[in-house]
Amino acid sequence: MALRLSLTIISFMFITMEMKWNDATALLEECERGLRKLVSQAADEGDYPAVQRIAGVAKAVSALAAEGRTLQPADAAAAPWHLQTPASSSPAARKSRPPADIYPQFFRRGDELVKVGWSKKDRKQYSHRAPRRAVDAVAAALRRIGGKGQLFTGDKLLPLKDATDGSPLADYQAYVALAWLKHLGIVKQHGRKSGYTLVPDKQVDSITTAAWAELKEWQG
Repeated sequence: MALRLSLTIISFMFITMEMKWNDATALLEECERGLRKLVSQAADEGDYPAVQRIAGVAKAVSALAAEGRTLQPADAAAAPWHLQTPASSSPAARKSRPPADIYPQFFRRGDELVKVGWSKKDRKQYSHRAPRRAVDAVAAALRRIGGKGQLFTGDKLLPLKDATDGSPLADYQAYVALAWLKHLGIVKQHGRKSGYTLVPDKQVDSITTAAWAELKEWQG
């Protein structure tokens, strides 16, 4: 769904000069309302990864609709296509409305993995951290529960325990580590029900070890 919506947005940006400006804006507003309903439904079902993905698309549609209400067609036609996007309209806008597709970002602070996201409500970055041992524990759990291509949910990783001493790790740390492994292409997410599978022929340990060494140091 997110892919189809993204293609719809891109198509709108190409054909909007040929459409009635008010009609184009109305279509975006209708799309935004539909996305908000999907966000609410996903939240009611506890499907928080879907909430995050759909909300990111809704944010982009909302920004386009807002620009459509304030930007005249002649102004849009005069500007290069890549400068017509809300995120690049001004330095202040870029700071307050970063492109949704640049998040999440991942860094390292000592022996901690740092996931950086963007809060639409607070209009600022937020960060979640997980120790390297949480990454190792999630990797071990993935090999155990998804080794035969079996579909699993994030809840199957819980309760997460340190493999060295059996001590418990916070639940949110499992999801931080899982998000990074998804970012690395080790796991693939399927649909709104938050199902994951291990990507075939991906060597979890070697990939995470190499990627860990390449993580930039977090300066936050």
